[in-house]
Amino acid sequence: DTLNACSPNSNCTNTNGSYTCTCDTGYTGDGFSCSDVNECVSEVDACDPDRGMCTNTEGSFTCSCQHGYNGTGFTGQCFCNNWDIRLMDQNSSSVMEGRVEVCIDNTYGTVCDDRWGVLDARVVCRQLGME
Repeated sequence: DTLNACSPNSNCTNTNGSYTCTCDTGYTGDGFSCSDVNECVSEVDACDPDRGMCTNTEGSFTCSCQHGYNGTGFTGQCFCNNWDIRLMDQNSSSVMEGRVEVCIDNTYGTVCDDRWGVLDARVVCRQLGME
């Protein structure tokens, strides 16, 4: 018996006296040599373009929601609850800085900092689990 020379990431199809190789879904090549397609870079993923994040995996990809959103990460499947809060654009040198955002109607908006004081910041920090 002669073994075929198809890539491990391909499908071998017997033909009359020969065979053909076709790369599996998520791979590209001639069937004899197949390499991973980065679905996130080639934009063939189905992750939410505004609220989702794509992570390439070998032969596939996964979607997840950005910070502050819940759901599958696929298009239209990332949600925030009214009055959820999050801290964005934190300065890497200090966890005490950032932009406070509140979710209303499934969209985060920035809280105006006019007349914002230490007591306001303490309330938000408590809500975020920071003491």
